[in-house]
Amino acid sequence: MAQRAGSLDAAMRMSLRLGEALRRLDSDDPTVPVVRVVLLGGTGVGKSALFNALIGRSQASPTSDDVRCFTQKPFVAVSAQDRPLLNLPAELDPQYIDVDLGGIALIDTPDIDGALRENWHVTRAIVRRADIVVYVTMPDRRSEFQVHQELLAWASLKRWYFVLNKADQVSRVIDQVRDDFDGRLRDLGFEPHDGVRFVASATDQGRYDFSRMRQSLFNTRLVESVEKLRADGFLGYTSHALSDQVVEALAVRLEKVVEYEAELNDRIRQVYRDSLEQPLARHAFRVVVRELAWRYLGERIGWLMGVAVWLRARASALNASFHVARLGLGRWNLIGLARAGVSVLHAMLRGMVPLQRILTAMGPKYREEIRSIQADAQRFLEDQQLTGFAPTALSASTSIDPADGSADADGAAQQGKANDWPRWVYQSLWEGGEGQELEHLQTDLDNLGQQTAKQVGPWPLAVVTNIIPTAFAAHALFRIGKAWLDAQYLPAAFYGMAISLLLVSLLPGYLLLAWRMRRACAALEPRTLVDSVQHPLATTPVRTVRERLSEFLRETVSLRSTLNQLRRELDQEIPSASTVRPSRPLAD
Repeated sequence: MAQRAGSLDAAMRMSLRLGEALRRLDSDDPTVPVVRVVLLGGTGVGKSALFNALIGRSQASPTSDDVRCFTQKPFVAVSAQDRPLLNLPAELDPQYIDVDLGGIALIDTPDIDGALRENWHVTRAIVRRADIVVYVTMPDRRSEFQVHQELLAWASLKRWYFVLNKADQVSRVIDQVRDDFDGRLRDLGFEPHDGVRFVASATDQGRYDFSRMRQSLFNTRLVESVEKLRADGFLGYTSHALSDQVVEALAVRLEKVVEYEAELNDRIRQVYRDSLEQPLARHAFRVVVRELAWRYLGERIGWLMGVAVWLRARASALNASFHVARLGLGRWNLIGLARAGVSVLHAMLRGMVPLQRILTAMGPKYREEIRSIQADAQRFLEDQQLTGFAPTALSASTSIDPADGSADADGAAQQGKANDWPRWVYQSLWEGGEGQELEHLQTDLDNLGQQTAKQVGPWPLAVVTNIIPTAFAAHALFRIGKAWLDAQYLPAAFYGMAISLLLVSLLPGYLLLAWRMRRACAALEPRTLVDSVQHPLATTPVRTVRERLSEFLRETVSLRSTLNQLRRELDQEIPSASTVRPSRPLAD
């Protein structure tokens, strides 16, 4: 999903985080019954002393009152039989203490805010593998910005406990300190309560919440829920990939695309307004739209009347093609007659009026503006890092240089000729190489022709105009079938009369359609084309990017909603007093 976004920053961030979630899923065996509980905190808050107190081993993780950043390696308290199951990387140099904690591995980490940067990397590598993180602080350091930023980075990924250590230093105002600590956790997006937030002292274990904290951390129900904890960890990493910051970045980019698409569409409409002010262009416009409307009318009317309208469109296209081709020639000459002949040939091959002369009548400014809009659209997508969302075919076509003699460019050109040889032959006989502009104009005029045909021939009219010819045809077929069954062959005069009557029966419906077509085309003005331009071909890359980016954003929001629902369901199955997650989206 995110790979489609190419180099888009937000989507790249999402892709990297999803990759991390998948790697975590692959590296963790959910059936391994060891819960990894990690102590995380700043310098001097007493993590190591708390670690030693929890496992009942003095100096198991060495402590010092004088040396800052004293702990430089992870110390791991785990039973000998569970140690191989932890799978901690050897380069982290973990120091193991053989303590049976009933399927729990308690890990003391180096300070996350110390002067030694290598300690940060060790701690983050351990936290990345944690099932539960215990944030440890002390009264004087409960508001440290750097440590809080580290919490924010991991907040949505993990499940948490919170320990305010060294409570004996503020025993007189412990209630106020506890309330302040809770308030700071709420500011970070957590919802602290007595089940997950503990006030303790590693040196005075008989007071405060130490016993309750130890019981909660080493709860056997955690081991029983280890598979759910691992599943929750994977969902946490996946949710982090789809964080509000990523979604908001995509939404901002989508808004820019919508605004720029509207701007380009307005520019194209203005180009049409200016170009169709030319008398020759206006006349050619009416001729072309009328013939396109007849062409699409045949498809709408259908049955017998549809055949009549189709024949009329083909025959009329020859005359209209010659007429449009003569526009702007100024005088008769051999070249003009040759080009008019090409127009007629094109109409015969394609059943449509060629548009070269209407394009010529609109002037060179139209062609220059269309090309400028295309170039601006391409530059915009590149500047916004959205080319990965652009249509593959259009991207390929714009990347092929016609002067390039490479095999790829040659192959693409030959394939294009093979797929649409009548258009290629026709365009080859005209000077200027204006194929793309013709295609843009053809698309917009086609849309207007279809709208006109829909206005002229609604489905009730299709039924009415086919009633009389259908009745004559049914009567004639009945007579012919009955005669054949009776072995009484009808004379040739009957067939001639039947065909003549069928043609006459088509006349009322045809005249009705012609009258409605004449009224509809009489009301046609160039502004009608301008008003009908909703999805111009020149802005197709930007429009496609907008549609795909919008779909991408919807999928992202939907997936995030599903993940949150799954995590809420897991909350009901994992011990409720064991952990807590942020109550609102957090910053990266």
